[in-house]
Amino acid sequence: MHLNFKWIGYEALPTFMAYDVMKNPEIETDFKRFESILQTFLAYVAASSV
Repeated sequence: MHLNFKWIGYEALPTFMAYDVMKNPEIETDFKRFESILQTFLAYVAASSV
């Protein structure tokens, strides 16, 4: 499916995943990574809508 999107010009956006949240939680680090991904995504959307 991704190759179809790439063929028509779409680009992959950054994604966020948090693994091992029960046995080895790193909540503060995960929230910092999530905020970084969210800022990157919002900047991409803002630049694309111009």
